[in-house]
Amino acid sequence: MTWRVRLGDGNRSRLTAIVLAAILAAAVGFVLMRGIIAPTLGFLVIAGSTTEYWWGVRYRLDETGATAQNGPSMSKIAWSDVRRLIVNDAGVTLSPLAAESRLTPFRGVFLRPGAMGAEGLLQKIQEFGGEDVKRLV
Repeated sequence: MTWRVRLGDGNRSRLTAIVLAAILAAAVGFVLMRGIIAPTLGFLVIAGSTTEYWWGVRYRLDETGATAQNGPSMSKIAWSDVRRLIVNDAGVTLSPLAAESRLTPFRGVFLRPGAMGAEGLLQKIQEFGGEDVKRLV
């Protein structure tokens, strides 16, 4: 099962702000450095760091595990490695850590539910995760 979530969908003001910030970074780079490299880098840094808004994240659940891919960046976790489900308003994190630690925000795969909603996402996680995940819900 695959789905895509774009944070910029239905939020034109944020997309406009991102484009303006990228153009501003390019303009400042040109004014300060008087070359093409600095403006290009400024534009690419802003555009690259905001790809969740304009490009989106592709999520996949299958029999082997869960994957979140945003451009070349990919996070993947096997169902057997999931030790904890962290559910919040924005989605579900499949964590390989059994207990809360200072590494918790940096480990695991975060899944946004998109159109299916949080309950639908939890059902799909149980369906694909099998016994490895059912014990955690």
